[in-house]
Amino acid sequence: MPIFENTFIAVYVLVLLFIFGTIFASFIACTAGRVLAGVDWVHGHSHCDTCGHELAIGDLFPIVSYIALKGKCRYCGARVPISCLFTEVLLGVAFVLTAVANPYIDAVLQSGTRGYSARYITDRYMAAQDYQRFSFRGHCGVHTD
Repeated sequence: MPIFENTFIAVYVLVLLFIFGTIFASFIACTAGRVLAGVDWVHGHSHCDTCGHELAIGDLFPIVSYIALKGKCRYCGARVPISCLFTEVLLGVAFVLTAVANPYIDAVLQSGTRGYSARYITDRYMAAQDYQRFSFRGHCGVHTD
């Protein structure tokens, strides 16, 4: 049964895709920042870039924690860039729009293949971060100059 034939299932799947998109955006932003800073991105916990305090579990929910904390660090009060919020919202919306626009969404959801979309989005985000920081690197954070 195609998901868009049942309204409840369609809304449920689209909400889950939005949430997954925001979580993915948060993860990519964190990873990109660490890679560009030359920090180990595999180990360690998320922390405030200003005070270095490790973030609690309640601070890690995309969009919700930004709104609840009014765009500030819970520990030192430093402003969190609004670009973080925009990135999370836009990627959540992109995941939803991709599902709505894809005529084969049922096959994609049933087979679980999302690799190409995730890779494409990751590459675009890393390119934007490189451009924003004027730090152009090759794959795996190796300088190309």
